[in-house]
Amino acid sequence: VLLSTPLIKNLKIFYPDAQIDFSLNKGTESMLTLNPNINKINIYDRENIKSLPFLKKFWKELRFFKSHKKEKYDVVINLTNGDRGNLISWALKAPIRIGYSNQRWFFRKIFTDELPKQGLRHTVEVTLDPLRVLDIPISTKLVEIFWSQKDEHIVNCELNNINNFIHVHAVSRWIFKCISDASMAQIIDYCEINLGIKVVLS
Repeated sequence: VLLSTPLIKNLKIFYPDAQIDFSLNKGTESMLTLNPNINKINIYDRENIKSLPFLKKFWKELRFFKSHKKEKYDVVINLTNGDRGNLISWALKAPIRIGYSNQRWFFRKIFTDELPKQGLRHTVEVTLDPLRVLDIPISTKLVEIFWSQKDEHIVNCELNNINNFIHVHAVSRWIFKCISDASMAQIIDYCEINLGIKVVLS
């Protein structure tokens, strides 16, 4: 979610008056909550919906789909390979629908434009592919996160006004995204011992 912020920023630069909405899984919304380039965030509560009986699950899924329908989007971009995103893209009937090709017969004609595979490219480069499809110039590849003054105050209190530090977020929700503990320890040691800069871990 965070690595999609350059796409959002470039869309806003090119279409300054556009309404840009974003759909995501619950638990990731704080990456975009204060992003000034986004009008609305649609949150899908995957864990809650998965635990419901069939009829309630169906009703919640339907409500999530309908929450998109009333907006009448001009462009829909699906950055995932998931069926839910494909179905929403199909249901919205936007004139331009961008996403990944799917071999299942039902999904074959959903998108007006298909995205190339990721290959060995960085995720930021991949999330910028819709701009290339739309022939929109890439003005920035900067990943952005925004926070409130309250957040800043809390952090400053925690850090006791340490001005010069390196922030290391050493873990991920998915283990395959983590480097080994030994490598992470070497990086932290290098920052603290060789560079002489404090490391702040989260």
